[in-house]
Amino acid sequence: MSLKNIIYIDYEKVYSLSAQLFEGLVHSATQQKEINLTNSEAVEVKGHSSSSNEADRKSLLTVINPHDFHYLKFEKEIESQGQVLSIDKDDISLESLLNSRFVKIKAKINLIDYSRLKFTTKNYNKIGYAINYISHNDDILELEELAKGANPAQKKKLNDAKALIIEKIKENSMHNQKEFLGYLSEIFDYAYGDDVEITQQIGKISATSFFFKEFFKLPLEMFIKRYSRKTIKEFTIVGTVTQVTRRGEEDEEDYGHGNMRLTARKMSDALYDIESSFCTPLPGEIFIEPIALYTEI
Repeated sequence: MSLKNIIYIDYEKVYSLSAQLFEGLVHSATQQKEINLTNSEAVEVKGHSSSSNEADRKSLLTVINPHDFHYLKFEKEIESQGQVLSIDKDDISLESLLNSRFVKIKAKINLIDYSRLKFTTKNYNKIGYAINYISHNDDILELEELAKGANPAQKKKLNDAKALIIEKIKENSMHNQKEFLGYLSEIFDYAYGDDVEITQQIGKISATSFFFKEFFKLPLEMFIKRYSRKTIKEFTIVGTVTQVTRRGEEDEEDYGHGNMRLTARKMSDALYDIESSFCTPLPGEIFIEPIALYTEI
């Protein structure tokens, strides 16, 4: 029996779907008891010390939210009902993907943390300069040391060599493209906000999921340190298909003029065209609304 190391659960969706599957379920359990703190096994503890002569005894209110338990029960049920389409090959038809209730994909992942990407893009000049300066620091120190005892002609050559290194550092850190990087960061912010995007590749199919940060069980920085942005370990994503590759756009509708609702529709269509450049599946790509992400142990 494999164990699931659950990284992400959209527990609000799990509870909503489970309530329909099981016709109701326990969302949380409240338990109050006297315990010895040294042997506490509370998942989440809220409370305060009670007035007692025993310093090591507390009155605690323990609130248990068993998200993992309910998710495992939910996944087992939808699999037993044959509602899960496992994507493990690239010859699955678009119709079967759109008609599937749930999909399950196990593959390596490529993660994009857009908040981190925005920060890096906006501050790339400073970060890039610092990284490049450190890599050339020994050369700069050596030139500065040689210049101390050099005659004027030699000192000029050494200073020119140092200036050349500094210029190369600026060039490598895109110092002359500061405005471009600032605008690029704004576009990322407009298009993706603080989304987390994870893509899995199954043959010619590319499956992309967008995640809420608050449902991750560990900070993304720690996740990246443990697994990398491009993992060598396979992860399983369970979710629902929301979009597939478009085969063509519908003919543009003529809304006419002089009506504010029609004008709003036109503006919405223009916004759709802009957003499509950011949020439309690429050829061979499907979008997944993720419910859970985990590895198997």
